[in-house]
Amino acid sequence: MRLTPCAQSQGLFQGLFMLMSLLISALSGSAHAALLTLMQPSIEPGGSFDILIESQDQAGAPPQLGWSPELEKHFQITWMDQSTESLNQGFQHRWLLTLRQRPDDASTGMLTLPPFTLGNDRTQPLRVMVTPPKVKVTPQTAQSTHEKVISIHQDLNHRQAYAGQTLVYRMEILYQGYPFDPSLSPLKMEGAQGRQLGEPIEHQVTLHGQRYQEARWRDLITINQAPARILPRQFSARLSPFPGSHQSRRHQAEAPAIDIEVLPKPAEFPETATWLPAEGLALDYDLPNTNHAYQAGDTLQLTVYLDAVGQQGRLLPTFPRLETEDYTVAPVRHHVQDRLVSQQLVGNLQQVMLVTLKRSGSIQLPTLSVPWWDVERHRLRHTELALPTLKVVPAKAVSSSTDSPSANSPSTAQTAVNTGTVSSTTADAQTSTQWSILIASVLASLVSIGVILWIHHRQRPQQRLARRIRNQQHWSHRDILNLLADWASWTGQPHPAWQKPGLLRVLRHAAAGHRIPQHLLAQALLGRRHARKGLKRQGFTRLAINRKKQTQHQHRSQTLLPPLYP
Repeated sequence: MRLTPCAQSQGLFQGLFMLMSLLISALSGSAHAALLTLMQPSIEPGGSFDILIESQDQAGAPPQLGWSPELEKHFQITWMDQSTESLNQGFQHRWLLTLRQRPDDASTGMLTLPPFTLGNDRTQPLRVMVTPPKVKVTPQTAQSTHEKVISIHQDLNHRQAYAGQTLVYRMEILYQGYPFDPSLSPLKMEGAQGRQLGEPIEHQVTLHGQRYQEARWRDLITINQAPARILPRQFSARLSPFPGSHQSRRHQAEAPAIDIEVLPKPAEFPETATWLPAEGLALDYDLPNTNHAYQAGDTLQLTVYLDAVGQQGRLLPTFPRLETEDYTVAPVRHHVQDRLVSQQLVGNLQQVMLVTLKRSGSIQLPTLSVPWWDVERHRLRHTELALPTLKVVPAKAVSSSTDSPSANSPSTAQTAVNTGTVSSTTADAQTSTQWSILIASVLASLVSIGVILWIHHRQRPQQRLARRIRNQQHWSHRDILNLLADWASWTGQPHPAWQKPGLLRVLRHAAAGHRIPQHLLAQALLGRRHARKGLKRQGFTRLAINRKKQTQHQHRSQTLLPPLYP
């Protein structure tokens, strides 16, 4: 079967039918069809864009790539690269091309150009939108913007700190393109020590009309002594416009050093207390059944929560053992955790203690008090928490003897005979009941299996599609094409989202060699309305399809570029 492009006079519906037929043929594998993926849907006059062309065959040698003379009237091919990948059932050939609009071409709007040819096969027509620029950019500005393809920045949330205080260190790297052989100098400091907080975060941002990839690192820096200083850091990488490109050169950037003013420990802070500089402190506890009347000798579990803003959890003080005539408080275990809340460090200490009540009456549990130093107001503060008063009753005595009839009495013998008769009758009844339960369980299992098979047979294709997406976390380009082929076999027609921008964008990134996350593929194939129902029904997390967070951060979008691992 050979696919030919439709004539320009055929109309919109015939062109859409041709594209759908091309996709079905490529998915089924019965024809050696070629697929064209546009990396950038629109350009400015004189701008450039990248395209990816893919083809599969049984021969190892790639076919000859050709294009029409009409393409050369509008664009010139500035760069081209070809690669071949061996598959289980043949070979896959890829061409990466960079096209730039000619300076003497003043065409704007949607340009539809003839397809590329690969031997006897053809791609779909090339459609690119040429939009006029909103702001006129001079050659000097364009050159200066192009040169700043990498920048690195490091900062602290405070430049003045006390010895023992914990600061949040942030490092941001902006770059354009795909990084190869990245090199990042390690974090070095004087008079302090640090540890990484969480995993690096990467996303896409737009600054002054230019798109960048942003990578962020966060660390916790504990000040030990003066002088304290964060040393400069360097980052370098080879950047190319897309994966597999050999036209790349190494770029380098450096972040300057950061000097920290270290304040000494105040003399008015108690010497017996643990030195605790923080921006805020909160105490809470958990003691179940405080209104319950306990008995003398009971042991209760008391959980104390200590939250400190601007301090690590592992530096928070724990409460010691306390013993009085009324009670004993013994620490058992504790757990620490660090997290960022509104870009502020919050250290949490959760300590579990056992409270043993020694006497009856009204027992007042101790008051918890934690002294700490307010780093913002530079003064000593105390945070106290009063524990409740418990009502304790005397312990009840347990009887050591019970009244029982004599074993040798006549009534005891008669009772034994009657018990034997009743036991035999009860055993027969239990056997009959067990058989009834077993038969009912088998019948219920058969009915359940029949219902499941009927539901599976009557299941809608959209639900089957959601189930298939749920079973795989990341999707490659071939996996998506196979999934669309299954849809065509279920319904007898291509997926309705084939010509929509969401699915085309997912296919474009997958064709570049990236693996598409599960929730992004579900949104592209199921849509926002059906994705919420289908994903929730099939067990997806609701957070993955929450569109509100995306609208709140319109200047950020999740990137599908390869992660940066320095």
